[in-house]
Amino acid sequence: MSLFILHHGKSRTFDPFDRPGFQDLIRGKTIEVLVGEFGQLRKESLEILKSFSLDERKLNLPGVHPELGEVTMRQLFATWTLHDLGHIAQIMRIMAVQYRSEVGPWVEYASILNDSKAALARE
Repeated sequence: MSLFILHHGKSRTFDPFDRPGFQDLIRGKTIEVLVGEFGQLRKESLEILKSFSLDERKLNLPGVHPELGEVTMRQLFATWTLHDLGHIAQIMRIMAVQYRSEVGPWVEYASILNDSKAALARE
């Protein structure tokens, strides 16, 4: 979408994004394969991002999201960063759940084990 903004600005709405589409890409793959693919794709994405030579002017360029309307490239990158942080938080909660029975009486003080999403992971 960032390249889309650089090429089209507000003249064209972003193409629709298939949110659950990733499921077909990961089905049947081991965690090792997925982590390897993630690393390679992340590396390629960062190289592409560097090639944009982003500056204040480019970060403020507008685009048009089909549901949200006008957005800037800066907002798009901030959203992607937040999205990635959300995945990191999910991973941390999943890792923490394995210690639930080990922490004994301290479990009530372990907020990572007691938030609603961690509680769902226990079930």
